[in-house]
Amino acid sequence: MAELTLNRKLNLVIPVETQPGVTIYVHSTPIGREVFETYYKPIAKTFTDLFSAGLSRTGVRVAKMALQDVSRELGVWDGPNGVNAGLVGEIHRLTNVVHPNGAGWTTTPFEDALRNQTFDEDDVSEIENALVFFTLASVMVKKTDLGPILDGALNLWGARTESSDCTGLKNSLSILTPPAATGEKAALSSIPR
Repeated sequence: MAELTLNRKLNLVIPVETQPGVTIYVHSTPIGREVFETYYKPIAKTFTDLFSAGLSRTGVRVAKMALQDVSRELGVWDGPNGVNAGLVGEIHRLTNVVHPNGAGWTTTPFEDALRNQTFDEDDVSEIENALVFFTLASVMVKKTDLGPILDGALNLWGARTESSDCTGLKNSLSILTPPAATGEKAALSSIPR
C-alpha cells in the first residue's frame, strides 16, 4: 500500500499498487451523524482503547481488529444491526475504487471490488484497517481540533492533503492513453488569425 491521502473534508484516498506499475485508488467518504449516533459506544471505546494503549501511530494497521474486539466485548458485533453489518457495512458502502479500464479510469463500489478479488488478502486487511481508523478519528475529533490533528496524522504516515470527492479524484488522474487521431485536418478558415 502506498501513501494515504486525507482531505480537509475527510475524504480518504489510498493508492494501492495491485501489480507492478498498476496503482488503483480507494476513495472513502465519512459516515454520517446518524450512523455515528447508532454506533457511538463501540466507536468511542475503540478510539479510546487505541490511543490509551499507545497505538495512535499503529492504529491504522489494527483499527478494524480493535473495533471487532471491542464490539464483541459489548456484544454488538454480529447480527443485522451489529457493528459488522451496520457500521463496517456503511464504511464499505461509502467507499469506491478508482481503477484503470484500458482507456481511462472507472469507479467501482468497494464491495464489488472485494467480490471481484481486486485486492489480495493483505491489501484488504490494510485498506479496511485504514478505513476504520480514519472513520474513528473523523467522528471522534472536534471540528475545531481537526486541522492540527489531521496535520499530525498526515505527517505520521507521509500522507498529503487533497481536496476531491471520488469523481474529482478520477478526473484528476492522468490520462492513460493519448487521444486517438481522427484523421481529420483543421480547415484553414477555422484557424484563428
